[in-house]
Amino acid sequence: PRSSKKQFSRMNTDSTDETIIEEEKTGSCCSIGAQTRQPTEFKKKRSIIDEQTQRGMKCMDCREYESAAQCFEKVLSIKRELHVEPHMEIASTLEFLANVAAKRQLWKACQQYWSNALDIYVDLLGHEHEKYLYALGKEEHAARKAYLEKKKSNLFEEVQKYTYLARVNVKAKKYEDAHIQLKKALGILKMCMGINSLKVAAIREMQADICIYQGKYTEARSIYKGVLRVVSEKTDQSDESYQSVFRKLMSIAGLMDEDL
Repeated sequence: PRSSKKQFSRMNTDSTDETIIEEEKTGSCCSIGAQTRQPTEFKKKRSIIDEQTQRGMKCMDCREYESAAQCFEKVLSIKRELHVEPHMEIASTLEFLANVAAKRQLWKACQQYWSNALDIYVDLLGHEHEKYLYALGKEEHAARKAYLEKKKSNLFEEVQKYTYLARVNVKAKKYEDAHIQLKKALGILKMCMGINSLKVAAIREMQADICIYQGKYTEARSIYKGVLRVVSEKTDQSDESYQSVFRKLMSIAGLMDEDL
């Protein structure tokens, strides 16, 4: 009767539960099921995965990282249609995306990709597996980079604030206050970018401009010379940034003569 048939069916199901679960993890069950249900559609999607993966790898070799990211995103989307998560194939694509994000210095995105891969590895492999430990190290590295990037961004916002306040003070002829603001901006930029960066040189040029307003021509000339040396190392002499400082330096001689 019905009940015994149902009981027999349940026994068969129970006996294969572990096999099905294991196959779902490795992808074989899901793949076979997909092939049985929709063989043409499955093959088409697998073909797209292979094509996009190869294209993404070529883009990586050519340093076309944005194009590579687009390829791997397509691969990830299709794999999530074919496989039930957690799945190792999904994790492998997440690793590709994490590596591309690192090349693009998108550390927050990189951290998230590694974090998603970690969730899969811990479910399928456990905390002691080398893949999990490798991904954990990468995720922690990306997290540190993301933190420093955010901190650096906040510092640059501070520089913009101090620079703006300095300009306001110059317009109000509060030159000493302007100097104080620029010194704060200069301290941050030197720490973040080094003393010979163009951004540091730009702030130094502003300091020299204020010295001109104050009639401190000797001090201004000394600053302009230092700025010109940095700019000449970073740009061509035909560049406007170089020419601007050079013109200011040359004009100081006339100002000093007038002062005498």
